[in-house]
Amino acid sequence: MLDEPAQGVDVAGAGVLHELIEGIRSDLGCGILLISHDLQMVMNSDSDVVVLLPHEHDHPPSGAAEARLESD
Repeated sequence: MLDEPAQGVDVAGAGVLHELIEGIRSDLGCGILLISHDLQMVMNSDSDVVVLLPHEHDHPPSGAAEARLESD
């Protein structure tokens, strides 16, 4: 479980962190619970994503996360 892992990290560091997280997920074949307000980092993931929005605590329809990111 990672809670806001990119908080306070610059863009280059966030890229390295993303590669590290994806490498761990891939190498170990495990799931990772990533809690983040950084939607760009989340959307760069190769994994399935569940987005919790206020009053919408359900799996959003396919493409909803991308639409939310584009609307912000």
